[in-house]
Amino acid sequence: MKRPAILPSKPLGQIISESVRDKHKAWPLDRDYPANPSHEDGFKKDKQRVLWQIHDCAMDGRLIPDWAARAFCDALVRVVTCQSTWQQEFGEVPARGRRHRPQKQRPKLRHLAKNLIHVGEAVQSYCGPKDDEMWRKLGKELGLGCAVMKDYWSRYKLAHNL
Repeated sequence: MKRPAILPSKPLGQIISESVRDKHKAWPLDRDYPANPSHEDGFKKDKQRVLWQIHDCAMDGRLIPDWAARAFCDALVRVVTCQSTWQQEFGEVPARGRRHRPQKQRPKLRHLAKNLIHVGEAVQSYCGPKDDEMWRKLGKELGLGCAVMKDYWSRYKLAHNL
Protein backbone atom coordinates (compact mmCIF):
# COMPACT_ATOMS: atom_id res chain seq x y z
CA MET A 1 0.00 0.00 0.00
CA LYS A 2 1.30 3.44 -0.89
CA ARG A 3 2.24 5.65 2.04
CA PRO A 4 -0.01 8.75 2.22
CA ALA A 5 1.42 12.24 1.83
CA ILE A 6 1.93 13.88 5.20
CA LEU A 7 1.22 17.57 5.55
CA PRO A 8 3.66 19.38 7.84
CA SER A 9 2.22 20.01 11.28
CA LYS A 10 1.76 23.51 12.56
CA PRO A 11 3.75 24.38 15.67
CA LEU A 12 1.73 23.96 18.87
CA GLY A 13 1.99 27.69 19.66
CA GLN A 14 0.40 28.51 16.31
CA ILE A 15 -2.45 26.07 16.94
CA ILE A 16 -3.13 27.62 20.35
CA SER A 17 -2.87 31.18 19.02
CA GLU A 18 -5.30 30.41 16.21
CA SER A 19 -7.78 29.00 18.74
CA VAL A 20 -7.38 32.13 20.89
CA ARG A 21 -8.19 34.22 17.79
CA ASP A 22 -11.24 32.03 17.06
CA LYS A 23 -9.90 30.56 13.80
CA HIS A 24 -10.79 27.07 15.06
CA LYS A 25 -11.50 25.23 18.30
CA ALA A 26 -8.58 22.80 18.28
CA TRP A 27 -7.23 24.00 21.63
CA PRO A 28 -9.54 24.17 24.66
CA LEU A 29 -9.73 27.72 26.02
CA ASP A 30 -10.66 28.95 29.46
CA ARG A 31 -14.38 29.58 29.54
CA ASP A 32 -13.66 32.79 31.42
CA TYR A 33 -11.67 34.11 28.44
CA PRO A 34 -13.54 33.47 25.19
CA ALA A 35 -11.91 33.45 21.77
CA ASN A 36 -11.82 36.73 19.89
CA PRO A 37 -10.29 37.43 16.45
CA SER A 38 -8.80 40.69 17.78
CA HIS A 39 -6.14 40.51 20.49
CA GLU A 40 -6.72 44.17 21.27
CA ASP A 41 -10.47 43.68 21.79
CA GLY A 42 -9.87 40.45 23.73
CA PHE A 43 -7.38 42.27 25.98
CA LYS A 44 -10.28 44.10 27.65
CA LYS A 45 -11.31 40.80 29.33
CA ASP A 46 -8.13 38.72 29.10
CA LYS A 47 -4.81 40.37 29.97
CA GLN A 48 -2.92 37.40 28.51
CA ARG A 49 -3.96 38.59 25.05
CA VAL A 50 -1.09 41.08 25.09
CA LEU A 51 1.28 38.10 25.35
CA TRP A 52 -0.44 36.36 22.43
CA GLN A 53 -0.15 39.57 20.38
CA ILE A 54 3.58 39.66 21.09
CA HIS A 55 3.83 35.93 20.29
CA ASP A 56 2.09 36.35 16.94
CA CYS A 57 4.24 39.34 16.00
CA ALA A 58 7.42 37.48 16.95
CA MET A 59 6.39 34.42 14.92
CA ASP A 60 5.45 36.52 11.88
CA GLY A 61 8.38 38.95 12.13
CA ARG A 62 6.03 41.93 12.57
CA LEU A 63 6.34 44.95 14.81
CA ILE A 64 4.38 44.83 18.04
CA PRO A 65 1.42 47.25 17.91
CA ASP A 66 1.61 50.31 20.16
CA TRP A 67 -1.27 49.18 22.41
CA ALA A 68 0.46 45.86 23.13
CA ALA A 69 3.90 47.38 23.64
CA ARG A 70 2.50 49.93 26.12
CA ALA A 71 0.39 47.36 27.96
CA PHE A 72 3.27 44.90 28.30
CA CYS A 73 5.82 47.52 29.36
CA ASP A 74 3.46 49.03 31.94
CA ALA A 75 2.67 45.60 33.38
CA LEU A 76 6.33 44.58 33.48
CA VAL A 77 7.32 47.75 35.34
CA ARG A 78 4.53 47.15 37.89
CA VAL A 79 5.83 43.60 38.41
CA VAL A 80 9.53 44.44 38.76
CA THR A 81 8.77 47.35 41.12
CA CYS A 82 6.72 44.97 43.30
CA GLN A 83 3.49 46.88 42.79
CA SER A 84 1.96 43.76 41.28
CA THR A 85 2.75 40.14 40.43
CA TRP A 86 3.00 38.41 37.08
CA GLN A 87 -0.14 36.48 37.93
CA GLN A 88 -2.02 39.64 38.90
CA GLU A 89 -1.01 41.29 35.63
CA PHE A 90 -1.68 38.38 33.28
CA GLY A 91 -3.87 35.98 35.23
CA GLU A 92 -3.53 32.35 36.16
CA VAL A 93 -3.18 29.65 33.53
CA PRO A 94 -5.65 28.11 33.30
CA ALA A 95 -8.01 30.67 34.79
CA ARG A 96 -9.64 30.09 38.14
CA GLY A 97 -13.27 30.05 37.10
CA ARG A 98 -16.47 29.04 38.79
CA ARG A 99 -16.91 26.02 36.54
CA HIS A 100 -13.49 24.40 36.59
CA ARG A 101 -10.42 24.05 38.77
CA PRO A 102 -6.95 24.82 37.40
CA GLN A 103 -5.34 21.88 39.21
CA LYS A 104 -7.63 19.50 37.30
CA GLN A 105 -7.14 21.25 33.95
CA ARG A 106 -3.34 21.49 33.99
CA PRO A 107 -2.60 17.76 33.53
CA LYS A 108 -5.13 17.55 30.70
CA LEU A 109 -3.58 20.53 28.91
CA ARG A 110 -0.06 19.15 29.41
CA HIS A 111 -1.16 15.79 28.00
CA LEU A 112 -2.82 17.41 25.00
CA ALA A 113 0.24 19.60 24.37
CA LYS A 114 2.55 16.57 24.54
CA ASN A 115 0.47 14.35 22.25
CA LEU A 116 -1.58 16.45 19.80
CA ILE A 117 1.07 16.65 17.07
CA HIS A 118 2.18 13.02 17.58
CA VAL A 119 -1.36 11.75 17.11
CA GLY A 120 -1.94 13.89 14.02
CA GLU A 121 1.26 12.79 12.36
CA ALA A 122 0.74 9.13 13.29
CA VAL A 123 -2.77 9.05 11.82
CA GLN A 124 -1.66 10.88 8.67
CA SER A 125 1.20 8.48 8.07
CA TYR A 126 -0.80 5.33 8.80
CA CYS A 127 -1.04 2.95 5.85
CA GLY A 128 -4.41 1.30 5.91
CA PRO A 129 -8.04 2.02 6.66
CA LYS A 130 -8.95 4.43 9.43
CA ASP A 131 -10.87 1.87 11.43
CA ASP A 132 -10.97 0.52 14.99
CA GLU A 133 -7.85 -1.53 14.35
CA MET A 134 -5.91 1.61 13.39
CA TRP A 135 -6.99 3.40 16.59
CA ARG A 136 -5.99 0.40 18.72
CA LYS A 137 -2.64 -0.06 16.98
CA LEU A 138 -1.63 3.61 17.01
CA GLY A 139 -2.98 4.06 20.52
CA LYS A 140 -0.79 1.20 21.71
CA GLU A 141 2.27 2.71 20.00
CA LEU A 142 1.63 6.12 21.54
CA GLY A 143 0.41 4.84 24.89
CA LEU A 144 -3.03 6.43 24.47
CA GLY A 145 -6.58 5.08 24.59
CA CYS A 146 -8.80 5.04 21.51
CA ALA A 147 -11.10 7.79 22.82
CA VAL A 148 -8.15 10.10 23.48
CA MET A 149 -6.66 9.28 20.08
CA LYS A 150 -9.94 10.16 18.35
CA ASP A 151 -10.32 13.38 20.35
CA TYR A 152 -6.77 14.52 19.57
CA TRP A 153 -7.13 13.58 15.89
CA SER A 154 -10.33 15.62 15.75
CA ARG A 155 -8.51 18.63 17.23
CA TYR A 156 -5.55 18.15 14.89
CA LYS A 157 -7.89 18.08 11.87
CA LEU A 158 -9.57 21.31 13.02
CA ALA A 159 -6.21 23.05 13.33
CA HIS A 160 -5.01 21.84 9.94
CA ASN A 161 -8.27 22.11 7.95
CA LEU A 162 -8.22 18.39 7.11
